[in-house]
Amino acid sequence: MIGGAAVVALATGRLAVGDNDVELAVHGLPPDRFGYFLMAADTSWIPVASGILCLAGPQFRLDSNILNSGPAGVVTLTVDLTNLPQGQTFAPGQTWLFQLWRRDGPSSNFSSNLAFTWQ
Repeated sequence: MIGGAAVVALATGRLAVGDNDVELAVHGLPPDRFGYFLMAADTSWIPVASGILCLAGPQFRLDSNILNSGPAGVVTLTVDLTNLPQGQTFAPGQTWLFQLWRRDGPSSNFSSNLAFTWQ
């Protein structure tokens, strides 16, 4: 939390794998912070640095780009379902989780996590 406001992850688009139409966003970040999205198929609750990592099992960095929250404190990432890390694929009926890991001053922190089941 930043100044009492939650750092919240959201998704827009359609969850049908064949549509390849999903965008992840995180709102409520401090301005000009760097981070990147992680993904995993399992959930956990692991204290790391100043936050909680909610992903378990093999974790994958969703995109090679480092994102910046800019002056508005928002990051977005359009997910290319045809180009997932390390040959991963999403299949209808599978649930995957996503979370932003970001620099937070001298430490690091996490957004809330997103979990959705692909159609």
